[in-house]
Amino acid sequence: MIKLWDLGSGNLIKTMAGHEATISSLEFSRNGELLVSGGDDDSVRVWSVKDAETRPTAGSAPQRKTDSCLKTFQTKRTPIYSLSFTNRNILVALGVFEK
Repeated sequence: MIKLWDLGSGNLIKTMAGHEATISSLEFSRNGELLVSGGDDDSVRVWSVKDAETRPTAGSAPQRKTDSCLKTFQTKRTPIYSLSFTNRNILVALGVFEK
């Protein structure tokens, strides 16, 4: 599970769930609208940060939960260890472990 925290207040503000094993790499797009994640479940997921589940802060109404995973890419039994967006957010490079 990916959790985003507001560093100023210390509040949990977003949660993104979908990976089935340890997440070992995260990378925000240059504009902060996308987050790509990869890990030991042999998948790469592209998330919409804006559409992620928003946690209510004290005194506010709960937000509607939405599915923020835009796309899942499965590798062939290849864990992902690093990710990086290109400058224009068109490509994502992966660092994988192969035997």
